Amino acid sequence: MIFNLKKIALIQKGDPNNSNNDTVVTLTAINEGVDGSSVFGMTAEQEDYKIEGGQVYTSKINKTLDVRVLKPTGDAYTGKTNLQQLKDWVDNKTDLYFSAVTIDGGLFFGSTHDSNGLVKIAFNEQLSDTDVFAFKITKSSFTGFNNGFYEGYSWAGKNLIGMYEWGDANGDGLANGFSKDADITATFATNIQSLEVTSGTSSDYDSIFTNLYFPFEGETITFSLNYAGVTDLQIVIEAIDNTGSVTTTTFDDFSGTSRSSLSYTLQSGDVKIQPKIRIVGDDNTGGVDVSFPCLRVDGKTTYTKF
Repeated sequence: MIFNLKKIALIQKGDPNNSNNDTVVTLTAINEGVDGSSVFGMTAEQEDYKIEGGQVYTSKINKTLDVRVLKPTGDAYTGKTNLQQLKDWVDNKTDLYFSAVTIDGGLFFGSTHDSNGLVKIAFNEQLSDTDVFAFKITKSSFTGFNNGFYEGYSWAGKNLIGMYEWGDANGDGLANGFSKDADITATFATNIQSLEVTSGTSSDYDSIFTNLYFPFEGETITFSLNYAGVTDLQIVIEAIDNTGSVTTTTFDDFSGTSRSSLSYTLQSGDVKIQPKIRIVGDDNTGGVDVSFPCLRVDGKTTYTKF
């Protein structure tokens, strides 16, 4: 993955000062041409811990995001500018979700499935250029996956949902990082997620789904997966605004056995992206098998873990 940041976003979930809606500030990264900028906006260095005899027993990844961004303009919401919002977050040491889009992937601190991995920010005006602000986050996490989530809840990769390792760490039958509708019966074995709608009626379009903060207007994302034994399956991408409301639903129907994909270009006001795997009850009474879902920004449909 190329760690060249294009845009970054900071999100306060359920901001009480914004009618309990999510508050989002999106910033454009400057990777070269001003003091302190660099071609690579994010570095990740491995630090090994050793015991007697020099044997490595665990490793830690130190991730440092140190970039320059254009001075924020516009309003975070009515009555609060983006610039003032950033200063308030710094002063109040507010816990924030963080997302970034790179040339061929994404960078995330914090999982939308819980409140783990959130960050606090350091942000100040650059003295040599008042149109530029210096921005920094440093976060350490141990390597590898823990209970199906990447340790430390920080993630950088081409697969935007790679933070949730494709597996079933807690043995509940559902892939890590996914939720399901009540009428779905799910089992997981040998990398295969088997799904069946329990009621099996023609009106039952039930899903498993995940979501992530990705408020980057104009970026095109591609959701792909393998499937088998399918009569009627829908690959779905839902766009969600800062109130939690679905604003756009894009989907396509598939059948048979294959790997297929769906793309969506983010619009103004899109804050979260929710990829879904949706099946129709009466058309799939024997269940369907899906595997290796991937969400990418480079237009490719092959699965990659990282």
